[in-house]
Amino acid sequence: MLIKGIKAAQPGVSHAFPFGSRISKAALDPLCATLRCVARLVELRVRGLRTLADVTLSLSGLTVLIGDNGSGKSSLLEALRIAQLVAGGKFMESLSREHMLGSAVRADVGELKLDLRVEAGGHNLVYSMSVNPAGQSITHEAIHELPIGLDLARGAASSSVARPLVVRSPEKFSVTDVGREQSVSPLNTIFEYFGRAPDIESVAIIREALEGIDVHLPFEVSATWAARAFGRGAGAREPQVIQPSDRLELFGANLANVYQTLKNSGSDRWRETMELLGLGLGPELKDVLLTAVAGGGHLSLGLELRGRGRVPAFHLADGQLTYLAFVALVQLERGRTLLTFDEPEQHLHPALLNRVMQLFEDASTRYPVILATHSDRLLDFLPDPATTVRVCELDAQYRTHLRKLDATQLDTWMRRYSGLGEIRAAGQLRSIILADEDAA
Repeated sequence: MLIKGIKAAQPGVSHAFPFGSRISKAALDPLCATLRCVARLVELRVRGLRTLADVTLSLSGLTVLIGDNGSGKSSLLEALRIAQLVAGGKFMESLSREHMLGSAVRADVGELKLDLRVEAGGHNLVYSMSVNPAGQSITHEAIHELPIGLDLARGAASSSVARPLVVRSPEKFSVTDVGREQSVSPLNTIFEYFGRAPDIESVAIIREALEGIDVHLPFEVSATWAARAFGRGAGAREPQVIQPSDRLELFGANLANVYQTLKNSGSDRWRETMELLGLGLGPELKDVLLTAVAGGGHLSLGLELRGRGRVPAFHLADGQLTYLAFVALVQLERGRTLLTFDEPEQHLHPALLNRVMQLFEDASTRYPVILATHSDRLLDFLPDPATTVRVCELDAQYRTHLRKLDATQLDTWMRRYSGLGEIRAAGQLRSIILADEDAA
């Protein structure tokens, strides 16, 4: 396992502040900086999104989602992307642009409902929201505090113990502890109302947690000739407009800028980055090249390789460029509270996929990591699949259920097979699923 210099958050650290009260801007800035270290997303509940009639997923360490096509894996990642959008500006506009909720919301639920539980400084907070796709409006938002030890299921069952902190109906919200009430547009979230510096502590914490969600799909590394043939951009291969970057964008669109940031982050961070790259790309790697494109304003990425010299991004193999993007992804993680990736196996040789899984396993010691995959080889690399894997299954009403693996049965089958992937490829997965127990 790779050991990184960034320490994991310390959940036992306590911060004394009354959750309903206001705080000054001067006090808020250091508080938000602290929250980036201690706010932890620990649970997600999704209701009404495609096959996700009512699904709850614990967010801890590494989670790998498997299952048939259409069983709900990607929808869970999409729900987390929507949660990330909540904390940004123009939520309903972004939601309408990215997600076709009119056809994606289940008729038997009628709305998209998200609940996320966040632990911070000895407090157990739940953020809830509902969106009506027909009216294109936010119908409900709330932040509650639960007693320590209660999860979403037990908190809902014991609703009398949940302390409301901020509650909104479509057109107004109230901060309950101080009796504050305010009108708000049904198109705006409470985060849009409070702005970039919320003066309510619970709002600040939830915003930090949601903004730190990072959802990724396979990187755009199409061959330059193929992109040109169809009039498309070549994604991560292309020169990029020079701009500051503190996180890798979807599809790796700002890959060159991220490497520029890493090079400027200090010798220790860059040395670690080069070590990780060397583990995957081999001893022939000498350096990552960042070159200003003639005319200025753009940055081009490339590698210097022993025996080959300078190799620009548009001449790199798909797998080489993909591995460059994965290293950038885990090395630049400022403010991240959760990382998801859909089908990380694309473009990767099995040995390189193994390296990428080591990156994810290491990252999962600092924040939750969720992967959705169809790769049996990826499953074979998992050191503890009984703990890590959740199987998405559909019932007769096309509702997703998350199933755990039976550790005892898995151990039995592992005497004959080298990993969970081989067991599944042999058609024996059904024999090791706990069929009667939904995974929390």
